[in-house]
Amino acid sequence: MFRTMQKPILILVINNHGGAIFSLLPIANRTEPRVLNQYFYTAHDISIEKLCMAHGVKHLAVKTKTELEDALVTSKHLGTDCVIEVESCIDENATFHSTLRKFACQAVDHASNILSRFSVPDSISCGLSISKIHKLEYSLYRIQLCAPPTSSSVKHDRSKIYREGFILSLYLEDGSVGYGEVAPLEIHEETLLDVEEQLRFLFHVMKGANLTYSLPLLKGSFSSWIWKKLGISVRSIFPSVRCGLEMAILHAIAARHNSSFLNILYPKTETDEGISKRSSSVKICALIDSTGTPSEVANIAITLVEEGFTAIKLKVARRADPFQDAAVIQEVRKKVGPQIELRVDANRKWSYEEALEFGSLVKNCDLQYIEEPVQVEDDILKYCEESGLPVALDETIDKFPGNPLKMLEKYANPGIVALVSGKIFNNLISEA
Repeated sequence: MFRTMQKPILILVINNHGGAIFSLLPIANRTEPRVLNQYFYTAHDISIEKLCMAHGVKHLAVKTKTELEDALVTSKHLGTDCVIEVESCIDENATFHSTLRKFACQAVDHASNILSRFSVPDSISCGLSISKIHKLEYSLYRIQLCAPPTSSSVKHDRSKIYREGFILSLYLEDGSVGYGEVAPLEIHEETLLDVEEQLRFLFHVMKGANLTYSLPLLKGSFSSWIWKKLGISVRSIFPSVRCGLEMAILHAIAARHNSSFLNILYPKTETDEGISKRSSSVKICALIDSTGTPSEVANIAITLVEEGFTAIKLKVARRADPFQDAAVIQEVRKKVGPQIELRVDANRKWSYEEALEFGSLVKNCDLQYIEEPVQVEDDILKYCEESGLPVALDETIDKFPGNPLKMLEKYANPGIVALVSGKIFNNLISEA
């Protein structure tokens, strides 16, 4: 019957070599592996490929999403019966679902902790509204710096290096005040004048807007609020402006409830012993421009570690050659020890050969990742394979003209371990 069908048949086989669904049920946690394998998983060693060969049916094996898409296209053009086999592993599948459940539970607990700080009767009577924005003000600040910003590619007169921005003051109807900072960055193509113009517009639109209890939850709540309450596209707001507004709003919410900024975002929870506890899993990363001798940079790193930093990122590819950069990293690792996470950022300034040279010199420095090591995008995956160093993406994502989420499949590689681009997170939030 299979062979007499007039139209080609495509069969998609999800082969987990047994009854994987049982690994997701409670029985898997209280039953011996031997019993599970024999009576529930009923594992098999049947080769789908050999079965297809025996019956003269085309067989395509895939392991990734990209391979699956390619196989679907191929099968369509073959014009013959075809079996696409997607191979999976019972244990890996169970682990993945367990991780999903864990994060889902954490998200629910986090939301419950935040919402429990607010008055339930008030939230019901006000339709989940905390308060209204009474007014907003801003003032210009200018701070002289002792060194140019690490994001700047222009040489500056050290006596004329300033950091400029605005301090926002957001007042609620009950008199609570929240403060935020708007500090434009060159890499986001923002100017102080553009930012001020946008602030004036937003201040007019935001006056009288209701703040909701979901805002401290983050996870896209600000994007939703900006669009639904203000009618403004999230992507049209400058990154520095959005940062300052979120900071001011959260600070105002904290002030209204006589709480701290941190405790609003991540409330303390009571342990079984009745002790207040807060997660310390988020590491604050220090940034070093790494100018100076290896010893000077290493001493700066030591000072930062003594201040409590457990992760340090160093700018590289700013010296005459990769050997000098590698000498700095080697000295820093020697001084701070193995427990501190080290990250480096080349900002796409190296050729492929220079980046490889650097990689070979620091392979024993245990780098968490190197950010944007090469100038040419097409060399990134090749660099991952050749150097063996973990890689993070930033400019590669930022400079993509369309939705960066669509290009991430291209970089689905074990060597790509981090995304530090603001653009990708804005897109993730706006689509949440």
